[in-house]
Amino acid sequence: MKHHWVLLVCAITGSVTTAAEGGPSKPTDGGFAIYACSARLPQYDRGPEWEMFYQRGALTRRLVADEDIDAYDWDNQAIILTEAASGRVNLKAQSFIATLDGRRLYGGRGISRMSQMAVRYPVIYTDSVEGRTVLLVRPLHDLAGRPDLRDKAWELIASPEVMAHFKKLGKLRRPWSGGSFIRMQKSACRIRGLRVAQTESAIEAEYDIEGTRLGEYQVREEICWIGGKVRGSLGPVHETRVTPSSQRVHRKVAFPFHALARAYDGFAAGLTADWAKAPSWRVSVLLLPEWSKD
Repeated sequence: MKHHWVLLVCAITGSVTTAAEGGPSKPTDGGFAIYACSARLPQYDRGPEWEMFYQRGALTRRLVADEDIDAYDWDNQAIILTEAASGRVNLKAQSFIATLDGRRLYGGRGISRMSQMAVRYPVIYTDSVEGRTVLLVRPLHDLAGRPDLRDKAWELIASPEVMAHFKKLGKLRRPWSGGSFIRMQKSACRIRGLRVAQTESAIEAEYDIEGTRLGEYQVREEICWIGGKVRGSLGPVHETRVTPSSQRVHRKVAFPFHALARAYDGFAAGLTADWAKAPSWRVSVLLLPEWSKD
């Protein structure tokens, strides 16, 4: 079963603080770096405002430099920080701009992977894996899984220049082969046997969480419908944290028909017949581990 996340679309307005208004316009050092930016991101979509943000936004302080990076896991677009840097770097809720040898590459914001914001420009997720901070760089907020670097959306993030830079430093990993990450990949709990059934009052889903790495996990259970050319996430969403006490935990969730009917009828009323055909329902489950040092 393919797991996915439906994001809520929203927008904000604002202005961009340029270098003349609030800080230096150019990076102070060469190499690769990530800077904090005092400019306000004006909206969630890519466009002229976003380009102005990362091309002209004031760089206030350097957050990450070459010496702070232990390795760049290229295939996963994960920046693994050194032990020293791991204790001080956190990009959550931080606007940033990435540079290479004085040239601005891209900019965006650090957000949680559980965020419902439909951010369409670069984001950085901050993870902690066995005592190391890992920065996951993405061209947009998306939980689809492993990056597909053949997609044009990755051109700014995974450019040949950035790859060559870390290869020259001896910090490029393809793939990352550190023991911590191999153990993480093999031991993380996964969703098994997701099955859906209809009762008199609800659509019910059952599944197992299986894995050898116990601890706390974030779980998001959601139902959406697909009707004609329209796809909507209108049913109830269950979000919780679970702490498996064994290598297999069984879960069951119900989506009552009365809630589904209200949501679908309210949305479909404004659509034409061609766009609002009888829906088919799809249940998705997202499982995210909370990694910490053993």
